[in-house]
Amino acid sequence: MEILNNKDHYGLVARSFHWIMALLVISLLAMGYFMSGMEPSPTKIQIVLLHKSFGTVVLGLVVLRVLWRLYSPAPKSLATHKPWEKGLAHAAHAFLYLALFAMPFSGWIMSSAGDFPYSFFGLFDMPHIVAKNRDLLHTSMFIHGAVAMGLLGVVALHLAGAAKHHVIDRDITLERMSGTRGLVGGLLVVAVFGALWLVAAGGYAWHELNEDEEHDGPPPVAAQVDHAAAVTPTSDHDDFAPSDVSRWVVVPQASTLEFTAIQSGQGFNGAFNRFSAQIAFDPEKLEQSRVLVTVDIVSLMTGSEERDVQAKSSEWFDVAQYPSAVFETSSFEKMADDQYVAHGNLTIRDTTVPLDLPFTLSFEDGGNVVNMAGSATIDRLAFGVGMGEWADGKTVAPMVDLRINLRAHKL
Repeated sequence: MEILNNKDHYGLVARSFHWIMALLVISLLAMGYFMSGMEPSPTKIQIVLLHKSFGTVVLGLVVLRVLWRLYSPAPKSLATHKPWEKGLAHAAHAFLYLALFAMPFSGWIMSSAGDFPYSFFGLFDMPHIVAKNRDLLHTSMFIHGAVAMGLLGVVALHLAGAAKHHVIDRDITLERMSGTRGLVGGLLVVAVFGALWLVAAGGYAWHELNEDEEHDGPPPVAAQVDHAAAVTPTSDHDDFAPSDVSRWVVVPQASTLEFTAIQSGQGFNGAFNRFSAQIAFDPEKLEQSRVLVTVDIVSLMTGSEERDVQAKSSEWFDVAQYPSAVFETSSFEKMADDQYVAHGNLTIRDTTVPLDLPFTLSFEDGGNVVNMAGSATIDRLAFGVGMGEWADGKTVAPMVDLRINLRAHKL
């Protein structure tokens, strides 16, 4: 068998590219539709990572295939091919090449914009090519899904065309790419890939059925929580702290509570967008100072709706029962100029664990405005967050980094 293409047949390299990529693409379509209907789990995450890895292989192969086609041009159309058949074939091939670039790239953008882990078979991490962006995530998801549906249709036409040329026209169109001779051999090739296409189409139907059930069913548990009641108001009672200790009011627009967790070896960032605080603090009266922070767990956002819903489920934060987390200080310790440690207790779900929070302060406006920056690392398992399949820490690491930045003005 010749390595290069000739005027009548495709060579070994072109055939290898064609059939390997055909197998990968149809398998990835089936995998993509079936995994999208799976409930969040460590198994699903592993399947998604494999899907991304094989998608990266497709991207590499299509680049090599284009270069090879430039080096060894494809055979010309047969003289028996009708003009409309040639036009349809050229359009289908153009779409296929475009789709084989668009699918991996849109998937790569999805991973980057959603801050999802993306490694190549666990050998090395793929870089993010865009910054985290919720709108771009949704756009790339739409493109990925639309191109996938287009691929299903064009592959079906491709198979139908191959069968027509082989069975009805009895020409060598299929033979010069497959290398098979005779009616039975060609039909076997079409049947095998037709069966794979049916699996992919079945995955698409299952995906659509699950989508309809989700829209018709009850809202996710997180959506059933009364957001307005999620954070218990913390009124500034007279007995919260001695009256001669300075009281502070947080500026919400200039304050953040963020975290970084590790999933499949790669970090992702999230934030709690609503929290309230009672602050009675005076650097000269640390023994009498006190802080009480209440966090609205329902306001958690990571950039992925699926990940957010999972984080609020009963295995994780269980916001239906425990919509708030609370940190209350018991004492303060000065470490250096403007450097302190807040000793206290953090309550998440129904578990309270001691927590030391190192932080720094910087004052403005003659001491009437303060900026606070603190950080700590907690063990989610100590609070019962992420149990069941998630408790082994292999998919999502136990340790989570917290970052808090507050801006407050003195009352």
